[in-house]
Amino acid sequence: AFKNARTANANGRIINNYENGVSEVKILGRIPNTKSANYTDSSLMGNTINTTLNGAITLNGASSYTIYYSENDSADSDLNKVSNGWSTAVANYSAAKSYLIVLDNEMVSHKDVSWSYSLNIPAEVNYKDQIKSNYMVYLNNNSETGTVAETKASPEITLKAVEAQNQKGEFHGTESNIPVFLWRRS
Repeated sequence: AFKNARTANANGRIINNYENGVSEVKILGRIPNTKSANYTDSSLMGNTINTTLNGAITLNGASSYTIYYSENDSADSDLNKVSNGWSTAVANYSAAKSYLIVLDNEMVSHKDVSWSYSLNIPAEVNYKDQIKSNYMVYLNNNSETGTVAETKASPEITLKAVEAQNQKGEFHGTESNIPVFLWRRS
């Protein structure tokens, strides 16, 4: 098992692969914990440990944006729904369970936006423990034929604690060779 607490870095990235711009882009994500809910049906994601946010989310590739945080494990992208509890004023990042990144400007064709954040991984993580994470992107596709609202889901990343051959534990991601984060027990 992992006796000591750790930190891990998480990264996300979206790319506008359309030949036209997209607008009203919102990125909804969860901080992995045992009560994290899926975006579509609010069922639990299957996490066996609780992680916490270690500070503010940083964003690259957009000049004008707002990052909201919520203590609600199943908050949706509606900023006006009171139960979501979205706020830009954060007294304690470790209490945040969901985040919402809202881009103020249109993303032109082939533009990318990336974000990153640090997670606290608790002590006493056992082998076979796991965290799952993904994010949803809401946007308006401004095509020549008209504007169409769309929702896109990132692949789900599953990280599991495993016992390595060298008897040092490792935490590995297992989805589509997408590097999110990796850490080793020392």
